[in-house]
Amino acid sequence: MTAGWTAGEPRVTPTGRPLGGVREESYCSFRIARRDDGEMARSISEIMDVLEAHRAHLEEISRTGGRLNIFVFWRAGGDTGETFNADLLGRLASLNVDLGINVYDDRGSQDQNDA
Repeated sequence: MTAGWTAGEPRVTPTGRPLGGVREESYCSFRIARRDDGEMARSISEIMDVLEAHRAHLEEISRTGGRLNIFVFWRAGGDTGETFNADLLGRLASLNVDLGINVYDDRGSQDQNDA
């Protein structure tokens, strides 16, 4: 786990310094994949292969008010895009998994002015 806590635990900073109070919700974050091959849909499909093996547990999380999110940080090196076909989107929906994409355009301001 990259980061996380459990409801009811004391609130602390990442270094362990107490903040006062207790966590109201549980949270966890995992780095699942790191790729730079431009195959985002394939990567998400592979992640879903793993998640679907844990369907019962993930359904329980959703049933009890938990949320599941695959959050992608996408460093776009220019004009790029991706198609998420209906099958992949259906797989995400069947487990109530949200898909968030943060596109980071690392082109310099000169490149953006030329667009």
